[in-house]
Amino acid sequence: MKELSKYVTGHMTVLQLNGREIETGKCSIFLYKLSMQGMIIISNINFPEGTDTLLQFQFTVKNKPYTLKAKIDKWIPNSKEGQFTYMVMYETQNMKEEDDLFQFVNTLQLANKNKNLSRVVETSLELSFA
Repeated sequence: MKELSKYVTGHMTVLQLNGREIETGKCSIFLYKLSMQGMIIISNINFPEGTDTLLQFQFTVKNKPYTLKAKIDKWIPNSKEGQFTYMVMYETQNMKEEDDLFQFVNTLQLANKNKNLSRVVETSLELSFA
């Protein structure tokens, strides 16, 4: 996974918990590593380890909204109070979702490489869950 030069801000919603659909609001998340298979995010939500959790993520890149679905694959230790780090792996259902995912990841990785990530997506230098 490629580490980003800044945290990319987005939103997360829980869709399913242990196979059961649930309704929740959305919360802010910070994305700081990504690949074509998944991403590492930081949240203020503490999911119990080992829970089968389907999440939906929303980002806006170059004024285009992206919605991605992913499952928590790994719980990563985080020493900061109130911050929880997860590796999530994408879940795609069709070619359109795969194309959108490819475009999302490529755009962010290219912007990161060219040092203009803040021009294409909302970023943050610090983590703040206000």
